[in-house]
Amino acid sequence: MKTEIQILFIPEDGDFVSHIAVQVEVNGKPARMIIDTGASNTVFDVNMADEYDLLVKSIPSGEKAVGLGSSQLETNMAAKVSFKAGEMEFNKFSFVLLDLEIINDTFKKMGIGRIEGIIGTDLLLMCKATINYRKKILTLSCTKKQLQKAFKLDLNKI
Repeated sequence: MKTEIQILFIPEDGDFVSHIAVQVEVNGKPARMIIDTGASNTVFDVNMADEYDLLVKSIPSGEKAVGLGSSQLETNMAAKVSFKAGEMEFNKFSFVLLDLEIINDTFKKMGIGRIEGIIGTDLLLMCKATINYRKKILTLSCTKKQLQKAFKLDLNKI
C-alpha cells in the first residue's frame, strides 16, 4: 500500500520554515504531527490523551526519554490506537506519550498553532518514507503484512 500526504510548512507564511508537518487522524480525530527524522519514536502529547481517547499506561521498566530540551522525560505508552495517515490505516498503533508542552509553548510564542505529536524514524523507516519538499508530499509505502505487524506493542509484556 502506498499513500501520499500533503506536507504543511510551519510556520505557513513561507518566509521562514521551522518544521514540516502532516495532518493525520488519531482515533478518528484530526491531529497535526511534525515529521522528525531525528526522533527515534513516533510520539503523541500526553496532555491530549483524554481528548483523543488514549489509554495512558506507564512503562513498567520506568524507562525515560531524552530530548526536547530536557535531560529526562516521563514516558508513558498508549496502545491499540486507530491511526490514519493518508490512505494508510493502522488499527493497533502504539504511541510513546510525552509531554510536548515545551514545543507547543514555543509555537504559541511564534503565533503557530499546536501540534499533537511527532512522527519519528520508527514509522518513517517501516513505511519507507520519502519527502518531496518541492511538491510538498510525504510518501509512505508499506505492505499489508507490515501494516498488520506494525506497532502492536503489548504493554502487559513490557
